[in-house]
Parts: sequence; structure tokens; C-alpha cells
Amino acid sequence: MKKIFTLIFLTALAGTAICQQIPQKPNRQLRQLADYLEQKGVQIKHEQSTMFEPGITHSWSSYLHPIKKDWDLICDSIFKTFNSLDKVASKFYHYECHIDKLDTIKYSLLFCRNADKTDNMKGDSCDNYKEYYESASFSLYRGCRYFTHTFTLPTDIDNRENIHPFDTTAFKSQIMTVIDSYITLKGAKTYPVYWRHDHDIDDTNSLISYVYNEFDEHIGLTTGTHYYIPLKYKEEAEKLYKQLDSVAYNYVNNHPEQLYTYTFTKKFPTTHTGDPTTIVEGNCRPFAYIDNEENYSESYNLSLLQLDDGYHILSITTKNELWIPYEWNKLRSWVNCERVYLKGMKPTPKKK
Repeated sequence: MKKIFTLIFLTALAGTAICQQIPQKPNRQLRQLADYLEQKGVQIKHEQSTMFEPGITHSWSSYLHPIKKDWDLICDSIFKTFNSLDKVASKFYHYECHIDKLDTIKYSLLFCRNADKTDNMKGDSCDNYKEYYESASFSLYRGCRYFTHTFTLPTDIDNRENIHPFDTTAFKSQIMTVIDSYITLKGAKTYPVYWRHDHDIDDTNSLISYVYNEFDEHIGLTTGTHYYIPLKYKEEAEKLYKQLDSVAYNYVNNHPEQLYTYTFTKKFPTTHTGDPTTIVEGNCRPFAYIDNEENYSESYNLSLLQLDDGYHILSITTKNELWIPYEWNKLRSWVNCERVYLKGMKPTPKKK
């Protein structure tokens, strides 16, 4: 939490006149709501990004996966927070429908630079309001729940001409000074990454995740390096994580002119899906405010994941679209769904 407010204070000092019209911190009640959700066991994803708006945007989001304990208290806190901001927000939207024990509840609100309070939100979309600096929403539909809160603070780098691609070479040189000191541990390995798809793929069951722009051809080539550290080096892995996280955080805050997304984490990430957690993402597409996207067709990802066999780090560069195949941690290559496994990692066929 200390990181965000330190960053906001520094960027505020360099801000233009428009910064003075915007609060220097996100809405207190919405931040307290996110903190309360975390205390109740809800996983909140916190990101800092320059990808989608000129300025630095912080976002807090959660899919609010089913929580049996205190769910009524959680809902009550969400409803009270949004209802309390009805008269304070520039724009506010609330909809409820309860039919045959199926609940549909939606809240959306905006804080805008220049807002006409008589112009009420038409639906829960923010698309018609480009001058907002803060937004929040909650939706519940057929058991699916989602909460998000974003806050953007402009900086002195607030126009398109001053935005530059993420400098992958410079960033990698800094993280490699950290990784090199750990990859010499006994049993640690370095593997090549080569994932290629030459066309759209119908068999999405072979993928963990994929990121693409619906107007593209869904082709892509991902190359880079997969670093592996055995599970027995728990203490060393945590030190490695903290050092990588520190280098990544300092780099993005020293380069607000570059396009990036940084994800706040507290320890070496674990997931039940096997999808690695991206700590830093550079030049991810599509962009909302960049005209010459052809200069940004190559993206970069630094991702981490702890699995049953050990600790995994991905430093990868993608041309066009990024698709992550299942068993990525066991593969030497993946080309149009065809897998080539690393030595000794190919699964043994099950006996019939």
C-alpha cells in the first residue's frame, strides 16, 4: 500500500494544471472496501499501468469467487459503499432484478473532471464518458460476481507524442543481474521457449490462456527463456522473487513514458490453473489511445509461478498474439498445437 501513495505523491509534484483538478488519492470509501474484501479472504488483483490512458492508472479487481463465510456481510458492505456514493459521484448507475430466485444487481459510478450532474448514466457503460479519472463497478448475474475500481492520475507525460514502447532490452539487462546469481543453484535449469501459431486455433482446449485483438489474424510467435529452480530452494526463491519485484517496480516507475502494466504481488505466485502470473507486461495490445500500433507489435512478459516441482520464471517476447499452451513448463516447443517435450518430461500414456 505504501508503494501506491508514494508514487502518487511524486507524480503529483510534476503534474500539470489538470492534475490539480483531480484528487491525489483514490476515493477513500472504495479503497476501504477493497481492503475489507481482502480481510475477508477475497483475492484482489492490483495493477499499475500506462497501457490504456495517458497517465498512471491503478486498478483493483476481483471475480469474487464463491465465498461461503461472511458472504452476506461482504454483499452488505459492497451495497452500502456504492449507495453512499450516489450523491458524491459524477455519474451513478444502479439496477436490480429478482426473478425466480435469480438475482441481477449492477452498480457503476464515475468521478469526472467536468461532469454535468443532470446527465445521468445511460446503462452501466463508461464508454460515453471519456473525462473520468476514477470508476468503480460491481455486478452479480447468475452467480457470477465481479468488482473493479480504477483511478488514473495524469503525469507530465500525458500526450501521445511522449509515449514510447517498452524498452525490453534495458529491462531484461536489469533482471538478468538478479536471475544470473540464482540460476547457478544445483538443479536449476534454463530452457528455451518457442510457442508458434500460424493461424487461428479452434482447439483452445490445448491453451491455458490467449490474448488477442478480435480484428487480428490471431497469429503469433513467442520466444524467450524459461528458468527453473527446484522446490527445495524455498528461501532462495523468495529472495529471488523480492529482488525481481523490486527491480521491476523501480524500472516502471522510472519510465512512466513507456507502455507497461505492473502487477502488485506479495510472494512467489501460485495458481490452480497453471497460468503464470505476469509481474511486468510491456506493449500488450490492443491499446486504447495509441495510433501507430505497428510500432508496438512486439510485447514482453516477465511471469512467475510456483508449481509442485519448483519455481518457474518466464522472460518472453511475443510478436503479434500471445497464446500460452498447457504444460508450458514441460515443453521445448509448441507449434500449432504440436508439442515437443523437454527431455524426461513427456507424460507416460495411461494404460487402457
